[in-house]
Amino acid sequence: MNLVQEPRGLVSGGWTAKGEGGGGGCSPSTPCNASGHLIGRNTIARVELELLGAGKFEGVLAEQDRLRGAFLAGTAADTITFFRISR
Repeated sequence: MNLVQEPRGLVSGGWTAKGEGGGGGCSPSTPCNASGHLIGRNTIARVELELLGAGKFEGVLAEQDRLRGAFLAGTAADTITFFRISR
């Protein structure tokens, strides 16, 4: 993910992932390099991101370089951690 946060907590950017198919521009059941835009907000209590074409992330800044929470795609949900790898 590439994130840009504006002064009032609005977040925008883009995402990339290895897709298994059916989201992020991948045809159903066809693996591909998926990608899309994202939009969200960073509040005092949590981070909410919509990865357009893939799903939603709801979580918190667990450490300075780590977002931890749940990724929701349709009716499925799983825990996920995002690590900052560059500044």
